Amino acid sequence: MKENIVLFNDYSNNYLNEIIEKSGLKPLINSLDNGLNTYVGESGCNLSGGERQRIAIARALVKNTPILILDEATSSLDNETAFKIENSLIDIKELTILVVTHKLIGNILEKYDKIIVIKEGRIKEIGTFQELIDKKGYFYSLYTIEGGLIDGSESKYLSAAE
Repeated sequence: MKENIVLFNDYSNNYLNEIIEKSGLKPLINSLDNGLNTYVGESGCNLSGGERQRIAIARALVKNTPILILDEATSSLDNETAFKIENSLIDIKELTILVVTHKLIGNILEKYDKIIVIKEGRIKEIGTFQELIDKKGYFYSLYTIEGGLIDGSESKYLSAAE
């Protein structure tokens, strides 16, 4: 698994452990008999979709990328794990994140600088979470359908945090 994250580059153990924590891989690695040295198969064939998503996030973080674009990057993860990973990424001060998602988790959306609501390929609304809630428009109607958590298919939400 280690080489799948670092792609045969050399990083310190401390730095790699930090990346593993931020990408949500620590519980998985701790559960494996060989830990970070576990063979994951070609193209990660021995991993679930969510585990592969976390490795992809770790790959981007290990390279210290300044901009990270996540398009449904936590779609294969349970809501708790997705929340922890997104929260961890938002806390990285040097990282600008663009997130495309159908999941509307208020505690995360509140942290984004802007939310762009897209309907049928067009921008419907732009604002902070609170501005969009106060406006009581399209975003508000979608957000309140499921009490703050939606996994829909009609609209996507682009959130950005710096």
